[in-house]
Amino acid sequence: MTCPSIRPSDEVEPPEQVMTETLREAMVGLGFNEVINYSFVSPNTADLLMAGEESPLRSFVPILNPLTADQSVMRTSLVPGVLETVRTNVVQGMRDLRLFELGTVFVHTEAEELPHETPFLAAVMTGLLNQKEWYCEERGVDFYDIKGILESLFKTLGLRDVTYKRGDMPPYYSPEISSLIYLSDHVIGHVGQVLPKVMADSNLETLTAYLFELNIRALLERVPEAVTFEPLPKFPAVFRDISLIVQREIESIRIQEIVKREGGDLLESVHLYDLYEGGKIDRAEKAVTLRVSYRSREGTL
Repeated sequence: MTCPSIRPSDEVEPPEQVMTETLREAMVGLGFNEVINYSFVSPNTADLLMAGEESPLRSFVPILNPLTADQSVMRTSLVPGVLETVRTNVVQGMRDLRLFELGTVFVHTEAEELPHETPFLAAVMTGLLNQKEWYCEERGVDFYDIKGILESLFKTLGLRDVTYKRGDMPPYYSPEISSLIYLSDHVIGHVGQVLPKVMADSNLETLTAYLFELNIRALLERVPEAVTFEPLPKFPAVFRDISLIVQREIESIRIQEIVKREGGDLLESVHLYDLYEGGKIDRAEKAVTLRVSYRSREGTL
């Protein structure tokens, strides 16, 4: 018996496809279920998302022969479809949800004949993080849970230079519980609580949802081509704690950036160690403690 000769293909998968598959596997590994929604939506989705008249969320691409009025334009965001999937599950009695969708959004521009097509990852968490058990109390999901999912996702991708800062958020996020996601000083997405009004308009007024969106193309442009190994340190680190009382509106990341800039060559890391509000501290202030790590590659400190 002679096996036929098979010439291996020299074609490689497009980087966006590789990234999409990596994100899909990572999200499933983090306990999320993938959903797939139609790319055809209703123009009313822009009203649901509280989009302004000049918002890109209203820059729809119309369908020439739509099946129904509710599928007459191409989607400009994954969020309406994800929230509709949440509503469908809630109707069936499922409230503790971990859902994600990988898909393309389409934004029409006057300057170009074809729309801008951008791949996105959107994920939502609702309901309880922990059911009440003999060893733990019942607890609902919060902002830090979905932020933790993001951090695990970025760790899988080998990304370290990710920060979270307040800024100009899409209108469907709660302004007090939301953040822009930066990678190498470029915005790659958003994370936060879905505005209660948006939830109410989606017939989900009894539920709190936390959402994140990632621009896959912007993410891909800044992901390192290879993950490099750093040798384990030979010498011990020295830790110092810095406690400060600052105005509440000052973001902790701003203070950390100053410490990193002024810390010198021996500074290895700095992170928020403790946060205290209330008590004897003025309501307009907060106490933050930063833990700073120093280490030398040449000898013990």
